[in-house]
Amino acid sequence: MNIFPTLNIFTKFEEKIVYRFKNNKLIKNIEVIDKNSLERYRKLSMFEIARKTLFIFCANPIVLIFKMSFNVVQMGFDFIKVNVDSTIDMARDLSQNKIIKMCETYLISRIDLVKYLIEDIICIVRAPFYALALQLACPFSLLFPNQTRRVIAKIEKSWNYNMNVRFDFKKTKEVTKKSLWQSVIDILYYKKQYIAFYIAPCFQPIGSLKDKNVRSFKNVTN
Repeated sequence: MNIFPTLNIFTKFEEKIVYRFKNNKLIKNIEVIDKNSLERYRKLSMFEIARKTLFIFCANPIVLIFKMSFNVVQMGFDFIKVNVDSTIDMARDLSQNKIIKMCETYLISRIDLVKYLIEDIICIVRAPFYALALQLACPFSLLFPNQTRRVIAKIEKSWNYNMNVRFDFKKTKEVTKKSLWQSVIDILYYKKQYIAFYIAPCFQPIGSLKDKNVRSFKNVTN
């Protein structure tokens, strides 16, 4: 199974003036358009892209360690949670002489534990490959800034299980309205898969020329 997205490094980009509605107002922006997919990107200078990819290159190993460490903690948490919950349920079943239900509870808890541990191991194993892909992509921003930005965005989105950037932990309401520790416990306990962690959310597409709120667009004239 190919865990990486299909990447076309030869995609061509062009700047367009895009008119779109936001909060019932017509907004005009110069954006960078992927000519193949028609995805819209923020206009960034070559210097800005190089500076941001340098940050990604330096921060990526830290993020890798964080993500792998978190999944190791998740494994331990899943092991404890499943065993504690199943022990409580089986003790209740035993007290009510529900022997068959107690056996069912034990069997289901073992299946859940194996499933959770496999998911955690997959997350740990796949992380270094994504981190390496990001490291190898960053230097190319000096030669192909927009193409590299697109490749980095695709890799990072795939690393985050293709969750949209709006689910980034810095933007998700479920996280921002709670303390850091509350958020961590919730993520561990409920295994919330709708929270992502992006190093460079600004590299992600901001939309498409096909979006309903896009009124019109035209080429930038010099």
